[in-house]
Amino acid sequence: MNLVRTFFCGAALLVCGAAPAGGFSVDPVHLELQAGAATTSLKVTNNADQAELLQVTVLRWARQDGSDVYQTEPGAVVTPPMFRLAPRGGSQVVRIGFNHPPGDGIGRAWRVMVEEVPENSPVAPVSTVNLRLRMSLPLVLQPSRPKHALHWALWRGERSLRLSADNQGNVVERIDELPLSAIAGQPTYCAQAGPIYLFPGETQELTLPVHTDHPPSSAVKLLVQGTPPASAAELVLRAQ
Repeated sequence: MNLVRTFFCGAALLVCGAAPAGGFSVDPVHLELQAGAATTSLKVTNNADQAELLQVTVLRWARQDGSDVYQTEPGAVVTPPMFRLAPRGGSQVVRIGFNHPPGDGIGRAWRVMVEEVPENSPVAPVSTVNLRLRMSLPLVLQPSRPKHALHWALWRGERSLRLSADNQGNVVERIDELPLSAIAGQPTYCAQAGPIYLFPGETQELTLPVHTDHPPSSAVKLLVQGTPPASAAELVLRAQ
């Protein structure tokens, strides 16, 4: 079984390769497979001046000891797995499903890799940097009975705050933004931009730099924006 462990954050990774530089876009950038659904889909569009040959693969995605772990997903069905896009606006809808749909009692996640395939081409000048574009998109399976249960704790650091997030639910949560502010709403002490993914049973700790000369001394308000229902929580600031 092919297994890769790596630290990864964000939706796109640009890597060096042998193909001429190009560009494509995908929509949407966050994929979801609803409980009971057979497939999901994305649209790939070519923004380059030349035709692009692309392939799509699916990797299982989990987290161990704070690291992202990827494994090949033999049960994934990608249609089509490889295709060529015409220059400037050529597009293709790609459908993704599974031979044996995963159980829907707990949220699961995969990474959908969309990447250029190198083709034979003239040798580039010495001064040219050849790049191959790869986009890594999150695909999340939503459980049939989602339970959102995020628990937060906050500690004071030196010119920073340490925020702990514990996912006690059954949903792979995506956190898009985490602004911390005074109880009255002003000022905003700091904000963490996402996306940050929290797997069921996982705890993550974030270090948030404080962007003010007057850091909080007691309680603060945390706004949670992402896949959990939008909510505000009052957190008591603990000592180190």
